[in-house]
Amino acid sequence: CAAVVFGNIAGECFSFLLLLILYIFDAGRYRRSADICAGMTRRILSVALPLAFSSYARTALSTLQNLLVPRGLERSGASSKKALSDYGMIGGMVFPVITFPSAVFYSLAELMVPELTDLQVNGQREKINRAVNTVLKYCLLFAMGVSAALCFFSRELGMSIYSSREVGRFIRILSFLMPVMYLDSITDGLLRGLGQQMYCMYVNIADSVLSVLLVWLTLPRWGIYGYIFMICFTEVFNFSLSMYKLSRITSLRPPAECMAKSLLCAVGSVNIASAALRLLGCSGGAGTLPLSLNIALSFILYALLLRVVGCIHTPRAKASCLTGGIMIKYKKRRYDHGGDDLNGEKRILHSVHRQEKQSALYKMAAGGRTCRRAADSTRHGGAYRPL
Repeated sequence: CAAVVFGNIAGECFSFLLLLILYIFDAGRYRRSADICAGMTRRILSVALPLAFSSYARTALSTLQNLLVPRGLERSGASSKKALSDYGMIGGMVFPVITFPSAVFYSLAELMVPELTDLQVNGQREKINRAVNTVLKYCLLFAMGVSAALCFFSRELGMSIYSSREVGRFIRILSFLMPVMYLDSITDGLLRGLGQQMYCMYVNIADSVLSVLLVWLTLPRWGIYGYIFMICFTEVFNFSLSMYKLSRITSLRPPAECMAKSLLCAVGSVNIASAALRLLGCSGGAGTLPLSLNIALSFILYALLLRVVGCIHTPRAKASCLTGGIMIKYKKRRYDHGGDDLNGEKRILHSVHRQEKQSALYKMAAGGRTCRRAADSTRHGGAYRPL
């Protein structure tokens, strides 16, 4: 326990020092301009204070919840040792496994805050809607794949990591909650980026209060399964309120078709991967290597199936090769000379359009009257100018 506490403290201190260094380097850009600094403190506090208060309140309520859970399990009839063992199994063994894949989207949720804020300040509503729907779609696809892998390989994960079938059983139970849990984390980040810090604070505090009440009411009756029920209910509660608010301030399009396709692809990929490795003789129970091969092959097949059913699209090039090549050369030459010649840019664009128009006319009039006029004009020494 002391090592865990020391590791958490060291991680928090390192994170604080890194953020402080980045702040010192970044703050130097704004001290030089009084216009940029005007009202900066007020705007920072309008974001930081709700987040800080929400974090402090949730920490206090989480501490109270941690104290109530073992007592509630004891009141259900379990011994003190068994109560602490069950609580430690869920919080210290099951949750690290099911939340580990979400580290990518937790980081993405934080990165989306300044991006969405910038789009909102500039009034780019269409880009905001497109960004929100895209992020939620790919988060859902990722969560479906993780949920299927955790559910299908839960026993192997429990035996391989902790040598415990009971841990695998609880991993399977909580695996169905992964889409809600992952989407809730990314939705909170999207709401904060759209200036809804106060709403997120209210929802998070309500979530923590509800957790404490459910721990107090359900654990004496249902034991460890009451704790599982509390986790599922509060996650769905938080996610529902956050998604409702996000749908009110953006043009949210529920990806129902994509959800159904991703579910079928996820279930199919884990079954195909397991069957293929079993035929090849590589599925050897709960060993680390067979488990790793199963999970890796499952995600590869999952990505391929998503591509086949149309849930993942390859971006297409929209720019003309001729125009793009000329403009790249022109911009490179312009930046090399350190200038921004608008008249020159207009001349380049006019030249590009003229070349494209000539090319189109030549193709359309091949063997026709336009080519004959060109030949006659050339014989008489004149310059041919297509109409």
